[in-house]
Amino acid sequence: MAEFNSKKSKTAVCLLIILTSVIISFSLLHSAKAETTIISITPTLGNVGTLVQLNGNISTPNGRYIVKFDEIEITSGNATEHTVNATFTVPNTFKGSHNVTLIDDTTKESDTTLFAVTTSYSLKVLPEITPPTQLQEGDSVQIILNITGGEKSKLYTANITVQDPSNATYPTTEPINVTTSEYGNATRELTFPSDFENANTSYVGEYKIFFNTTLAQETFFIGLTNSTEYHRHQVVDIKAIGYKEKENVTITISKGEKTLHSETINATSEGKIYANWTIPSNATIGIYTLNITSTFGNTTKNPPDIQNFTVP
Repeated sequence: MAEFNSKKSKTAVCLLIILTSVIISFSLLHSAKAETTIISITPTLGNVGTLVQLNGNISTPNGRYIVKFDEIEITSGNATEHTVNATFTVPNTFKGSHNVTLIDDTTKESDTTLFAVTTSYSLKVLPEITPPTQLQEGDSVQIILNITGGEKSKLYTANITVQDPSNATYPTTEPINVTTSEYGNATRELTFPSDFENANTSYVGEYKIFFNTTLAQETFFIGLTNSTEYHRHQVVDIKAIGYKEKENVTITISKGEKTLHSETINATSEGKIYANWTIPSNATIGIYTLNITSTFGNTTKNPPDIQNFTVP
């Protein structure tokens, strides 16, 4: 009888061990079930418009997920099994930390992480010129400054300067103050040269625009002709400024060492030069050089009024 009871006791212990193992295994399997979680977002900070990659899981196999940026739904789709690989563009919003939330649309489970929006500054020049067309001396441009992802409803002071090809720098005639919207955006339009102190577009070459020296930069180019490329029989339109009233100037067009055209004209009462030259029917393909100089040396420009154009 004692031996029977001992065997019975051992059997009970074995059954208890087996039952415990089953419970533990079930518990582990249950805990290993996929949960809605964000594994990573790349990058974790950037400007408005930054493309972000989100990797995560949701509980529902092949279920629908939603990604929100703060309270804005910015993308959605279906998981592959439990895996979510989503991309989204940072929406128009203000500077600082923002919630990025992954939601399992079936279970409504969610997980949230943070993305930091940084401020971007930009400059744009109008009109947009399509080569070979180009701006000429005496032309004006519009300068558009933009702040995106700034602090909301904040006053910003923009220091806009323009450096011409002679390395002279022109500040604006008055401080440029802009206030951002509730989304952290602001824009302002300026005209060069009229909104800048003693400025002009009287030199050939590249003009550099600076937003608070280093926040943003842009350039535009000023030439003597309205194009950098002409075909036979087309008219080369020539314009220059910065000369004295009625000043006598010499205009030459050459190809290599050979002078093809030379004329002497007087500037207008405003010191402007207007001329044109028709590309000859027998013009050879190549690079031509236009040069405008003061006949008697009354005006000296540095850099000089010299520009190339091509006949293709």
